[in-house]
Amino acid sequence: MATTTESPPIEHAERIAALERELQTERPHLATKADIADLKAWLMWRIILVSVAVQALGIGALLQFLPRP
Repeated sequence: MATTTESPPIEHAERIAALERELQTERPHLATKADIADLKAWLMWRIILVSVAVQALGIGALLQFLPRP
């Protein structure tokens, strides 16, 4: 008793090939957890630096324009 392996119908093979193509083209655009963590760290440092700069400007403006005793 010999077993024969039948190939899937053409429409199934085409659908599978289309799904594989879609997965291969879509994956490079997805961000990983490491990418998100790096972005969060990068943004946090930028927010800290900007807030320090704004505070320094505010203190400088207060010292410049407030009357001195």
